[in-house]
Amino acid sequence: MKAKIKCTKFSCKRDNLTIRGFSFLSQSNKIELNNGKKLKPIIISHAYMKTHKSTESYAKVLAEWGYAAFIFDFCGGSAKSKSDGDSTDMSLLTEMQDLNSVVEYVCSLDYVDSNELTLMGLGLGGLVTTLLVSRKKPDIKKIILLYPTLSAPEDARRGQIVTAFFDPDNPPETFVCGPMKLGRRYIKDAQTIDVIKELQNYSGAACIIHGDKDSMVDTQYSKDAIQIYRQNSKNKAETLNKQLYIIKDGTHGFNKMHEYYTKNIVEQFLKNRFQLMDITVQLRGNKVTKKNGIKTEEVAFVGKAEGDYFSGKIQEGANNLEQWKGRKPVSLSSSYVIKGQDYMGERVKICFKNQSTDGKNWKQEITTDSKALKLLGIERDAHMLMEYRNSGPYMRLFLNLDDVQFMEEK
Repeated sequence: MKAKIKCTKFSCKRDNLTIRGFSFLSQSNKIELNNGKKLKPIIISHAYMKTHKSTESYAKVLAEWGYAAFIFDFCGGSAKSKSDGDSTDMSLLTEMQDLNSVVEYVCSLDYVDSNELTLMGLGLGGLVTTLLVSRKKPDIKKIILLYPTLSAPEDARRGQIVTAFFDPDNPPETFVCGPMKLGRRYIKDAQTIDVIKELQNYSGAACIIHGDKDSMVDTQYSKDAIQIYRQNSKNKAETLNKQLYIIKDGTHGFNKMHEYYTKNIVEQFLKNRFQLMDITVQLRGNKVTKKNGIKTEEVAFVGKAEGDYFSGKIQEGANNLEQWKGRKPVSLSSSYVIKGQDYMGERVKICFKNQSTDGKNWKQEITTDSKALKLLGIERDAHMLMEYRNSGPYMRLFLNLDDVQFMEEK
């Protein structure tokens, strides 16, 4: 049963403008708050032409997970913004100031732990997030960027913003861009921003999620960004906490299924876990038998595992075995072996066994002959998430960053 979520209005000021938004808290947090425990806050910034409504589904699930989630409208950020301000006065830098005002407001609340602040930004809100952590340097624990529009400054310098074209050396006083009218300030401010230099000023944890079918912002911008963030790492564990995920068929703005994948990733990232590998499965047919009222279905499969620290193929003999009595599960299990190469260059194998009697609670056993993967904690503390795709099951294997150790690479 999902916890009830309380949505409350809030407002704060940026200069003489009022920024309006909403906080989301789980009713189950009341016990923690009454015991003096503070909540980890997460502030979500919406994309260009959007409002807080576009981030509401993320805020609700974050609240369900126990976080204090905050969403808001940028001043002049859309035609339907609840905050003050005119769109012709809006720019990347004014939106950065808006976000900074919300950060200061949230950190002033007595029920949040300001040392555990996470910023999450979608589209242009992702770029604004990178600017804030670069320039204002608030104490940000983590950032999460969904299809960030890191191309915006470069676009402005060549004379284009989304569907609007202009002379970059002599921009118009105002111009129409989609359903909004923007001003010269947007162009001028954007042209001054050097995204690469901005990225170099942040060394905290970062998670970037980008769709491979994004027609507005090429995924290469996110790939370059994560490499720059990783260069700021002091050790391998910090490098693993700069994570990039490419969502297959994801566009600029995710659909419900891509949001589901994203929430899975975000939940693990917030728990300080990194994805060791993904496992893609192709089903090879099934065999169904019935005996003594028990229906048995056996499914054979093959597939592959991919990741920076291990890659390999599922070996023949992999199977999923399910036994049902009517609609009640009697026994569910799967077993398979993946052979491949670990990050030390060794040829190794990983054995997976999963069992359940109710379809809800699973006993998972993972063993390997790889010393390197054992040090990373694959046998001790692996977390498997399954996502169903049109091609078959797709699994993500996560490990705890707090527990990983590395062998000395050759």
